[in-house]
Parts: sequence; structure tokens; C-alpha cells
Amino acid sequence: RTGHVALVNETMARSFWPGESPVGKRILTGGMDRWGAVPTTIVGVVGDVRHGGPAAEPYPEYFLHYLQRPSRGAGATLVFRTEGDPTALVPPVRARLREVAPEVPVTFVTMSDRMARRTAQERFSMAVLGAFAILALLLAAVGIYGVVSYAVARRTREMGIRIALGATPGEVRGLVVRGSMAAVLGGAFVGLALALGLGRWIHSLLHGVSTRDPATLAGVTILLLGAGWLATFIPARQGTRVDPIIT
Repeated sequence: RTGHVALVNETMARSFWPGESPVGKRILTGGMDRWGAVPTTIVGVVGDVRHGGPAAEPYPEYFLHYLQRPSRGAGATLVFRTEGDPTALVPPVRARLREVAPEVPVTFVTMSDRMARRTAQERFSMAVLGAFAILALLLAAVGIYGVVSYAVARRTREMGIRIALGATPGEVRGLVVRGSMAAVLGGAFVGLALALGLGRWIHSLLHGVSTRDPATLAGVTILLLGAGWLATFIPARQGTRVDPIIT
């Protein structure tokens, strides 16, 4: 018979013994069985478990050996790691467990199914939010294109006058594009600032992705800038192709 031992998770090790190993330290583990508060020796450190889901922060925990606290062993979870289809392991494992303990009920579930059920609400919320985000992005692109192209089209007479006075079509297009893109760039910077400032409101819905994800912010910005550039270049190109006398 040995003394009572326990494992602690990484969060507990960092919280109570920062910068040192907790192995060999003694803690009181109480409130279980008939033992009361029992001096227990820490014999190892294990990884954290997020019991509340992927977004939940781990909290300090210690784990006791089930043979030292037998009345707490009413249930157990065995984890089998497989390289192929995990469901193929169910029949042989079930048969073996029936040989060892036929009276014990056993249920099987794959980790992917467990994770799918655990994150079902978050995935639904993100699907709805993603659909509205894509719709908003498309509406923004169409809106930018419509407004900018209309503003450029109204300068068709100005383009004709500039060409009639000696400017080349390329110079006129460059002038119009630079002027319009300055406004589009200003709007992009304002949008980025708002995205960075308001991103924290959806932080709880994201797992493993930052609200300041550079790829996402860059992709959206490039898309909107591209819409603004097309809305400027196409009308400007058409305007400089028309005979100055007609314009």
C-alpha cells in the first residue's frame, strides 16, 4: 500500500507553483469518500481539459487514482486511438469487455461525433453570421461599384475637354482613377479601424481564429478595393474612348 497520490493539470501547476515543478509537493484532497482531507503527493503533470467546450478556459484540477478512491469510480471513460476508421474497433472492444465485465453497460462514441455535438450551437451561429457577412460584403462591393462608377461617369464631359486640350487618354484615366481611389482608400482605412475595434464582440464565437486575422482583413480589403478600382477604371476607359466633340 502506498500513500495517496495525484496528478495535476498544467493550469494548476502554473497557478500554484509558477516557475517550478509541482512533482513531490503535497496537497490536501478532501470532500471525497470517507477519507476527508488527505495529504496527497503530486506525482505528475498532465495536459489541460476544456470541460466547457473549445472556447472555455481550463481551470486548476487534480486527478486521483480510482483504486485509492474506489467509491468515486462509478463510471469510467476509455479512450482508444486508431489510425483508420474508429467504428471498426467497436465490435472487438465490445466483445472483450463482455468477457471481462458482462454486467457493465457500455456505449461508444467517436471523438468527431462528440465534438460535433459539443460545438453544434457555435457552428450554427457561425453559419448564420457567415451568411450575413458574405451578403454584407457583396452588398458593399456592389454599392461601392455603383456609387464610384456613377461619380466617374458624370466626369465624361470633363474628360473630353481635357483630351481636346491636349491630354492623352492614359493621363486622363490615371487622373480620374487616382482621384476616385483616394476616396475608396479612405473608406477602406475607416472600415479596417471599425473592424479592429468591434471585432471583440464576436470573439466568443471564434475558436483558434483571432478577430484580427490578417488574412481575413486583407482579403476583404483587397476585394473592396478591387471593386472600387473596377468602378473607376471601366467608366474612365469608356469616357476617354468617346470623341471629345461628342462629349
